[in-house]
Amino acid sequence: MENDKDDSRKSADQVIIDLARRAMATSLKSLLSTEEGIRNIISAVLPKDLIRELLLHIGGQFDEFRKDLVETLGQEIRHFGDTLDIAEETKKILDGLELEINIKLALKDNKHKKSSKTSTKAKKKKT
Repeated sequence: MENDKDDSRKSADQVIIDLARRAMATSLKSLLSTEEGIRNIISAVLPKDLIRELLLHIGGQFDEFRKDLVETLGQEIRHFGDTLDIAEETKKILDGLELEINIKLALKDNKHKKSSKTSTKAKKKKT
């Protein structure tokens, strides 16, 4: 009988512990889902001087990462450009395309128009 009480007490304690763990996990997930929650946790756990040092260190690491990333991307783009045959790629793009050109040519007699304008101007001057 005493074993049953001990077992039930242990199982009840275990249920409470499990509930507490779930509650902590849920609250941590909600806190870690926002920037403000993360700041609150960090400021509660770490001293301000250490936080500043960490931020400076992280900022420096990020700057190095950014420089390395830009350098690597530049090298890759340069390598891609060196291996690219622009004439061949242009051929591939234009292959299979149809080019339709419509041209309308008309010849007009400009001499006749000029002479009629001149004669009209001459008539106006005489009057």
